[in-house]
Amino acid sequence: MTRCIRVPKKEGESVRSALFDAGHLDLGAKIRSDGDCLLIPITCDSYGGYEVVDAEMDIQEQKVLDYTEIADVPPELKGLLPSSFDIVGDVAMIKIPDELWDYRGAIGEAMIRVNKNIRVVFHDYGVKGEFRIRDLEKIAGEGTSETVHKEFGVRLYTDPSKVYFNPRLSSERSRIAGLVKDGEVVIDMFGGVAPFGTVIGKLANPSVIYSIDLNPAA
Repeated sequence: MTRCIRVPKKEGESVRSALFDAGHLDLGAKIRSDGDCLLIPITCDSYGGYEVVDAEMDIQEQKVLDYTEIADVPPELKGLLPSSFDIVGDVAMIKIPDELWDYRGAIGEAMIRVNKNIRVVFHDYGVKGEFRIRDLEKIAGEGTSETVHKEFGVRLYTDPSKVYFNPRLSSERSRIAGLVKDGEVVIDMFGGVAPFGTVIGKLANPSVIYSIDLNPAA
């Protein structure tokens, strides 16, 4: 049985929000309807003068959103797990610290388990050479680093191991597209796989777009 308060439905969302902010909402059980009221599970003895009841409640599954919660690494090394990484299409790229290198497979598998959109994970040694290509080593998952990245209604076919592409510039690409006037000629030097040019072509109305890159693979 789960301790709940019976709350009129019209007050349900405001009470639920207040309980959550106060840390008194029982996140392990689902809220359910009870006539004209809602039964909201609580972790405290009572709340706001509402009627307290014990009821059978369905279990609320807690979705893990952070791979660091399930990565199989020693507790003393948990604090070294990277908090940021890049995702291009269904390819994730992360920089594994030396201290965690022996656990790279477990880290990659945890990332895939948490994010179902990730197919494969690579360790990123950094951008190298005149073509600014990432030096990648697979640590988990299946397939190559070739992928399709989607943003603002366009699909960008790319391979981070062969051509330069920066997913963190997505908002900047949209901003630049908003500055392009009708009929303008757009020239994007060092364009990589042409994400700027492609997004501009989708969101603006230039007369012509030139995306130029030295790398033949682009």
